[in-house]
Amino acid sequence: LFLLGCCQPLLAQEVEKNSLSATFGPNWFFQYSKLSDANYVPKTGFSAGLDYTRSISPRWQVRVFGRYNIWNSAIKIDNLRWPSEYENGVYVPDPNLPHSATIDVTDKSWQLMAGVRYLGKPGLWRWYADTEVGITDYLEQSGGKINLRTTVGLGAGLEWRPPGRHFGLFVQPVARYIFKIPNHVVDFHFLSLTAECVVRRHF
Repeated sequence: LFLLGCCQPLLAQEVEKNSLSATFGPNWFFQYSKLSDANYVPKTGFSAGLDYTRSISPRWQVRVFGRYNIWNSAIKIDNLRWPSEYENGVYVPDPNLPHSATIDVTDKSWQLMAGVRYLGKPGLWRWYADTEVGITDYLEQSGGKINLRTTVGLGAGLEWRPPGRHFGLFVQPVARYIFKIPNHVVDFHFLSLTAECVVRRHF
């Protein structure tokens, strides 16, 4: 009976095939666009979401998940010129006028993704690596209309899970590259970096 009692948590851990996770953490993004020479400066934003994971072998899992992102950035504009600084077609700088400006920008998006996860050896600490692909609905400031973009990502993490427990805590840095769907009108793409903190329930 004593041995069975000791083995029960291990047996329960082996038959667990599913997990649900809640994620949250800061993000940063680096924007690229062929339509503008504006200087974009990344600032700290926020990401939150839910994951469902299914084990298909002791080392491999498949997962589907969603994210809601708030991306913050600033646009730095230099060499501003004012109409009043032109005299007979000649530019004469006015020291009393500002010649640079910084505009803060907030963008929002939904992401729906699927991926594959490779797990390290089981233990109190367990590492893993992720690959993922999906779509991002980039909510533009002009009305919040649907604006889908292809998304691919890579991530890695470390989970802490006490023996015999059904929950785990882990952190994972993730990089997601978001780019236009072919034949889309706007050529807009960027790299999003996120440091996700996750609470997971195994069952």
